[in-house]
Amino acid sequence: MDVLSLCVCVCVCVCVCLKAWRTYYQYHSEYESAEGKLKEAEKQKQGASKKIEKRQCKVQELQLKCTKARNDYLLNLAAANASMNKYYLQDLSSLMDCSDMGYHLSLSRVLRSYLSSRSRAQQNLSGGLQQLHTAVSGLDQIQDRDYLLQTHTNTFCLPLRFHYQPRDGDQVCEVSAEQEIRCEMETRFQQLQSKLTGFTQETEEAGKKLQTARSALLEGISDDDLDPPPSSNQTQGSQVHLQFPPQSQGQGGSNESLASSSSRPSLARRRANLQEIEILYCANVKEYLCKSSLVSKLQAKHDLLKVAVEKGTALTTSVINTTVQHDL
Repeated sequence: MDVLSLCVCVCVCVCVCLKAWRTYYQYHSEYESAEGKLKEAEKQKQGASKKIEKRQCKVQELQLKCTKARNDYLLNLAAANASMNKYYLQDLSSLMDCSDMGYHLSLSRVLRSYLSSRSRAQQNLSGGLQQLHTAVSGLDQIQDRDYLLQTHTNTFCLPLRFHYQPRDGDQVCEVSAEQEIRCEMETRFQQLQSKLTGFTQETEEAGKKLQTARSALLEGISDDDLDPPPSSNQTQGSQVHLQFPPQSQGQGGSNESLASSSSRPSLARRRANLQEIEILYCANVKEYLCKSSLVSKLQAKHDLLKVAVEKGTALTTSVINTTVQHDL
């Protein structure tokens, strides 16, 4: 039975009760009227015996009908009250329980499933964040560079050396500084040595400039102001900290802090400066690599010429000594 059917039953009981109430009031009104007429007839003593008897019968008849109507009214009133009490105190709860059957159980299962999935997601997130934290803590540029080189050996390994390939019949396989070309080779060696010294100094200066540019670039990258702006809570907290500095700093320390922060360039300007530093750093890297490469080539030539000149000098000295001894 649905809510509408129960409401109809209650309404029917109330309507029956109202109908019984109207019938009771009607019979009771007729009874009072008949009783009044009987009293008037009793006051008339002459020729009123038949009239009194007739009205007494009418009063008794109406009294009986009034009693029956009153009983019906009281019974229907009790039934209507009982019907309303049962509907509002029992039936409504039963209907709600019927309509709600399984809802809380299903809702509980859905929410428990949601909480379980969220808990697993939170655990996975915590595990992922922990792994990420471990990875961030273990970041090492040199180690990563070496690992990359070792992993891709076919790409980054040192190729085979270029070997000297003399023409058929030529047995000499080294730089020679003997006899006629010894003076020329010595002069060339001295010039190369002077050039090597100059380029070595320039390379050292380029290395110092590179280190300075690298430090400036790292300092600019680690600038907190270049990070995304903090949240409103963090901003509010920082404002409160500025408004209420620690007592140990004193008024002078607060003024100096505000003055230093106000004297710093704007964020856009610092980002532009960082871009200029990046360009300067790349230029310094290029300069250092070019000059150090030139120094390595000059050093290789210098070493070969040094060996050749030393051998040529030793050979010339040996020839002179042999000639002197022969003359003696």
